[in-house]
Amino acid sequence: MTFPNGLNSLMGMFYSLVRFVITSLYRVMRGGMLIFMMGVAMMATMVTAALAEPIGARVPDAKIVGEARYKVLLFKIYDATLYAPQGRYDPDGVFALRLHYLVDASKAQIVKRSLVEMERQTQVDKAQLQIWKKFLDASFRDLKDGESATAIHNQDGSITFYLNDVEGETINDADFADAFMNIWLSDKARDLDFSRTLRGLDNRS
Repeated sequence: MTFPNGLNSLMGMFYSLVRFVITSLYRVMRGGMLIFMMGVAMMATMVTAALAEPIGARVPDAKIVGEARYKVLLFKIYDATLYAPQGRYDPDGVFALRLHYLVDASKAQIVKRSLVEMERQTQVDKAQLQIWKKFLDASFRDLKDGESATAIHNQDGSITFYLNDVEGETINDADFADAFMNIWLSDKARDLDFSRTLRGLDNRS
């Protein structure tokens, strides 16, 4: 079909404009897909990096066993996450407990509450508690809202502490390590539902 010269020019301009719009949309979509894929790759890298220190480096094939939020009345205190190889918790094996604080917590508060719970569960004597207090004093400091504390139970029974993923003390005392971890990971835990959720157990059983 032929058109007058003026109309032919107009149609040519129209077709050129359509081709330009389609080409531009294709480039935008292709660029958007590339950006999306880069974003996915960056997120995967960030997740890997988050586990690399310290959990990924010390807990082989670390996967989440369970997550739970600890509250006192209506006040949120911290979010707890338990990691173990392939997500299978073994109290005698390697695992990591990470506490992400939702309030400011002083060193004195952390040490005092830890000792109260350790004594309640184990019934150790005052002399042993004083030794454990020295271990806790060396391992903790004041923590602010948003900061984290991670305790890693090593295969040899020792425990290594990290504050905001910075390595701190390693305590080579299996009794201390078990007593500390059992604050959260024992059927004697003060909040049993919290403990069972953290261990990936069915609270209804």
